Amino acid sequence: LCMASNGMLAHHPETDEFAICANIKSALADEGTLALAGIAIAGFAAHERLVKAYKSGDGVDWGENHCLLFSGTRRFFAPVYEGALVPNLPEDVRTALEAG
Repeated sequence: LCMASNGMLAHHPETDEFAICANIKSALADEGTLALAGIAIAGFAAHERLVKAYKSGDGVDWGENHCLLFSGTRRFFAPVYEGALVPNLPEDVRTALEAG
């Protein structure tokens, strides 16, 4: 109901089917959007811990973060690594990595 009431979802009574509007569909299909959503969710999940760490100055270990932070970070930066880093590796290094 929430998605329908704010225009994100349309109901077609003649077929009793639902459809997601085009801009929401494209956002859900975009890797960058999904990556940022995962990073944001991880931030919300860690909110209390981050506030406590900020106030105490203790910090938060990277491994203590929500798993969506890791997958979101990987998805967000993958195009950078694939497009800029990998092609600029020395040929022997790239060959060894591609060989496994």
